[in-house]
Amino acid sequence: MKKILYSLAITLFLTINLNALPSVAICGWDGNGGDEISFVLLRDFAAGEVIYFTEDEYSDFSNNFNSDEGHLAYTIPGGGLLNNEVIRITETSDNVFAVQCGAGGTAVHVAASGAWSFSNADEIYAYSATSSITPWSTITEIHCFAWGSNIVPPVDQQISSDWPNGITIAFNVGGLAMNADFKDPPRVNTTLAMLQDGANWDKSTGAITLDCTDFTNNMLPIELISFKARLRGSEVLLDWTTASEVNNERFEIEHSTDGRIFTPIGTVAGKGTSFETNFYQMVHYTPNLGMNYYRLKQIDYDGVFSYSDVIVEKIHHNRTIASAYPNPFYQDVTLQFPSSENSSVGKVRTIEVYDIYGRLALRSEVPMEETNIKLDLSKLNSGAYFLQTLGGQFSLSKVQRIIKL
Repeated sequence: MKKILYSLAITLFLTINLNALPSVAICGWDGNGGDEISFVLLRDFAAGEVIYFTEDEYSDFSNNFNSDEGHLAYTIPGGGLLNNEVIRITETSDNVFAVQCGAGGTAVHVAASGAWSFSNADEIYAYSATSSITPWSTITEIHCFAWGSNIVPPVDQQISSDWPNGITIAFNVGGLAMNADFKDPPRVNTTLAMLQDGANWDKSTGAITLDCTDFTNNMLPIELISFKARLRGSEVLLDWTTASEVNNERFEIEHSTDGRIFTPIGTVAGKGTSFETNFYQMVHYTPNLGMNYYRLKQIDYDGVFSYSDVIVEKIHHNRTIASAYPNPFYQDVTLQFPSSENSSVGKVRTIEVYDIYGRLALRSEVPMEETNIKLDLSKLNSGAYFLQTLGGQFSLSKVQRIIKL
């Protein structure tokens, strides 16, 4: 599919929650002897970045962790670390830690009223925070939630409502084991679904050796290069690009007017498994006046899903319909605007015509008081074009698509 770009207007484009996709996945833990944990990086990390871990309880009501159990801070070493690298941290004595595999870095206990100590029905979280002193109350993202109990995780401890991109690993529901480690073979061409499948884990009620083997590819189902929204008259054009896809059945595009409650507005088929760059596009024909929030929900064939960052497009005011005729056309197109703009003497309106690849084919400035404007498009090749106007209170509705015969 060819890449389609529309540079039709200057838009207000805002990306929220830049670290929305999970950056870390827990891939092993052992509570026997020195409590230890292993985790895999899902992106490249720069030197000095900090990843926090805790077995403290998360509260969905306050969006914070308690501070009565241990919190661990791991700092990326000089030179940084690459995507898919596995790090293992062992508690050598109470709240004293050593990095056993990976390329160095430091792991320290963060001051709290409790110690780092796993128990039989425990939970482990990997997260980011803004404060190195009180990370439990300054959360910026929860990357992973691992549950090792034989009961269903309590609703108020789960992260999906506040952090929908977080990876939840609750494979042991109905089992007995607390200690677990992701097996060696699935680390080749690993997918998120494989990580969340209990069949791919070694489990034991006793001590277990955590593996240090790196993963061979990113376990996120897609690698999203970009996701953008741009205003096209009274419509919003959404386009996104992926660098790779694994087991990707489809995208659902979701819309919100408040940034919290999202509803589906369309579905676009994915490429399954692809390691080529793919380009996607969808038009939202009925955005709301004011702020419009969008996100992608990527869904695998096995039902596992993840969300993109949220982007925002602002519709400043209602667009009154203007007409363009005839359509299709042979030589000329006439634009007709409401006569209520006759008073805009001295002001100009910009008219632009773009081809399907976003290339400007014509730009013309006309006095605002002219309400019937004939465009000479005889020099254009036959095919589809997009027509829009800039300036004034009125604009073409839906950035009209016109066809030259």
